[in-house]
Amino acid sequence: MHFTETGAGISSPHLPDHRLMLRTATLADVEAVINFNATTVHPTTEGMPNARIAERTRSFFDGNHPIVRPDDFTLVIDQEGGRIASSMVMIRQMWLYDGIPFSVGQFEFVGTDPDYRRQGLIRRQFDMLHQRAAEQGQLLQAINGIPWFYRQFGYEYALDMGGSRAALRSQVEEWSRADSGNYQVRSATPADIPLLMQLYTYPRERAAISVRRDEAMWQYELMGRHLPNIYLRHHCILETKTGGAIGHFAYASHLPWLRFGIDRYELLPGHSWAETTPALLRFILSAPEMDTQSPLFTFWLSTSHPVYQAYAKGLSPITPANAWYIRIPDLAAFLQQIAPALEQRLAQSPLCGYSGELTLNFYRNGLSLHFSHGQIAQIEAWRPPYHREPGPSFPNQTFLMLLLGHRSLDELLAFYPDCLVEHDLAYALLNSIFPKCPSLVWEIG
Repeated sequence: MHFTETGAGISSPHLPDHRLMLRTATLADVEAVINFNATTVHPTTEGMPNARIAERTRSFFDGNHPIVRPDDFTLVIDQEGGRIASSMVMIRQMWLYDGIPFSVGQFEFVGTDPDYRRQGLIRRQFDMLHQRAAEQGQLLQAINGIPWFYRQFGYEYALDMGGSRAALRSQVEEWSRADSGNYQVRSATPADIPLLMQLYTYPRERAAISVRRDEAMWQYELMGRHLPNIYLRHHCILETKTGGAIGHFAYASHLPWLRFGIDRYELLPGHSWAETTPALLRFILSAPEMDTQSPLFTFWLSTSHPVYQAYAKGLSPITPANAWYIRIPDLAAFLQQIAPALEQRLAQSPLCGYSGELTLNFYRNGLSLHFSHGQIAQIEAWRPPYHREPGPSFPNQTFLMLLLGHRSLDELLAFYPDCLVEHDLAYALLNSIFPKCPSLVWEIG
C-alpha cells in the first residue's frame, strides 16, 4: 500500500496563539513526527530519544501499515520555525462485542512540547478527531494513557486491559521437563495465517470485547514490523512431531517486561494445555534472546486463560487488569448496535422472554430500553423528571464499566454511594444482560 501526500490542513481560528496551526500530517512530516514522539511523547527514562517509539512511528508512515495513514495524525505547528508543538494519532479499527462488530478509534502518541503546554492543544485535537470519528460512524473511542488526564475529554476507565500470572523460574524448569517429546516449535510464516486466524477465534469467544484482525493485519504482524518496534513479536507455531500444527504463541524478547514470558498462546480444540505447554517452556528456556537471569516467567494472557487452570498451583495470583479509557458519545446508538448480544444474554437468563421497560438514570439524562418478549423493541432518550427518580441510577460514566463487563453491578453498588438499584426486577435484569466478563483487547498497533 502506498500513500500520497494530502493537503496541509486548515489553520484553526480556535487555537489560543495565532502562530499555531492545527492540521493533519503528510509524508513530508515523517522525520519531524518521529523525532517528536521519540523525544517528547515517550523519551527514555534517561531523557534520550526512544528508539522503540521512533521505529513504531516510522511504521505508520512507510506505506506498509494496513490501517494507519499519515493523515490519521494531527499536528499543531508553530509557524515561526515549523516546530511541532503537539500531536496525536487516531488508529481506526473494528472491535467485537460478543461477536458483534462496531467501529473504534484508538488514540496514541498524545503529547505536547513542554513549551506549549496548558494552552488546550490536546483538547483542540480531540475536538477535530472526535468530529472525524462521528463522520466515520465510530461508536467508541479508546485510549491507554496517564492517570486521570483523559477524563476531562469525556473518557472513563471502563474496559479490562492486561492481567497476568507468573511462576518461578525453577517451577518453569520443572514443568518443561515434563515434555513428552511429542511436540515441537517453529517460527510462524505467512502460510500459517489461515491457522492463526482460526486460533484467534477461540480467545475471542472467551471475551466480551475483542478486536477483529483480518488477513492483512496478520500479514503485517508476521512480516511488517522491525526491531526495535515495541509491537514486534516472535510468532511461533506448536506442532506435533509428525508436522501437524496445533497452536500458536508469541513473545517479545526485546522488551524489558516481556524478556521472559509470553503474551499470546492458543491451541486448537481437543489438545491438552498440560501436554503441550512443556514444549513451549522448553523452547523459551533455550531461546538465546531470552533473559537468562529473570527469576519469574510471566504469562501475560489477561485475567482468564485455560493455561492458568492447567498450572493453577504453581502460578501466582492473577495480577488484576488495568483499564482502558473509553468514550461512547452516543450510548443509545451503541446499545442498538449490540442489542442482539444483550437479547441472547437475556434469553439464557432467568428473565428470558421479559417484556417491560428498563430506565437508566444518569442523573442529568438517561435512556429507556423497551423489551417485548425478550427482544429490545426500542431505545430512546429519557430525562429523569427529578434527580432522585426511582430506578437504576449511575453517576458520571460508571454505566460504561457495567456495559463493557469491567465491573459487576455489585461492585459498582459497593464503590459508588450514588449508584443505586432499588428494585429486584431491575437488579436481576441488569445482572442478566450486563454480567462482569473478561475482555481481550489486542489492539491494532
